[in-house]
Amino acid sequence: MGYADIGYIISLMKTIYSKEYTLLLRRLIEARLKAGLKQNEVAKVFDKHQSFISKIEAGERRIDPIELKLLAKIYKVSITWIFKETPIKGNTK
Repeated sequence: MGYADIGYIISLMKTIYSKEYTLLLRRLIEARLKAGLKQNEVAKVFDKHQSFISKIEAGERRIDPIELKLLAKIYKVSITWIFKETPIKGNTK
């Protein structure tokens, strides 16, 4: 791994903790709860353990675009809704 690769990884890590990424994660949690699903139920669709969804929602695991598309389908929400910039219900910021 060269210096260019390390710089790329660092830039990716910064986006994990950005305000926009945090909002994305909160939207995913809201969508899952509105769909009435538990983390383990969603994880089964991916053939993974509950911790797979838990780590995504906690920001410990970066979500892949294909996974995001599948989550939107499972939760019956649009990708546009997930990225919508209006505050989440109950959030005053």
